[in-house]
Amino acid sequence: MPIPAKSPSVSSILATYIQQRIRPFLLIGLGIFIFFFSRPVSDFNVRSFVSFGLLIAFLFVFRLYDDLLQSQNDKGKPDRNYTEPAARKTLLYYLIAFLGVLLCIAIFISVYVAFLLICFITINHLLYLLFINNKPAAGLLPLLKYPFVYILLQFTDLSALVIWVQLVVLAVSLFFAFVAFESMEDTTFPVPIKYSYVLQILSFALILVWKVNGISILSFSLLLSSSMVWTFFRMKAHPYMYLLCFLVFKIMIDES
Repeated sequence: MPIPAKSPSVSSILATYIQQRIRPFLLIGLGIFIFFFSRPVSDFNVRSFVSFGLLIAFLFVFRLYDDLLQSQNDKGKPDRNYTEPAARKTLLYYLIAFLGVLLCIAIFISVYVAFLLICFITINHLLYLLFINNKPAAGLLPLLKYPFVYILLQFTDLSALVIWVQLVVLAVSLFFAFVAFESMEDTTFPVPIKYSYVLQILSFALILVWKVNGISILSFSLLLSSSMVWTFFRMKAHPYMYLLCFLVFKIMIDES
């Protein structure tokens, strides 16, 4: 009599998902990139480390959230256990628990931060319900978490808080940066790489507009042109070279 196959345990489903979809060095590197983009280098204190912990937790939880919401679109792709109905159900329970923990961390930092997080979850979920079947929009939806978490970080450390108009413009700049990056990095992304040049210019320009002087214009010209030339010739790691130039320019503007 054949022995029935043993079903995977609840913990092994999460472990398999993490192994397939979470690369710790890239997650931490992404967190460092957003963190340094979010505040001047000189504005660090004890509260900043709490903010960084919230950022890493946010990126992990919303990677899981985006994957689960995109599970129908990702069917057939290799090494994606969340596309299997049983695994998806288990991971959904984990997601609910993780969102609860994330909300508790946000409340610990500030009730206002928790309120913003709830608003983002609600709006983001509505956008998924409306546009998940639209391929171009579905490709952009996972990128919304980056400008939002940038805004969220501004309210975790009041010493780094900027005015609202500047806050929104810089968030848009960060969104353009990730759209440009994905267009260079992923050949299946709905925005072709040829549009990355325009997106690079826009992302840099939205930072430059807040501090126009001789140094900012010179650094704008040098860093943007370096990034675009690197992209044009498809030199090694050109998407990451762009993000590096983008981040260095933002830090230079903050410190100038």
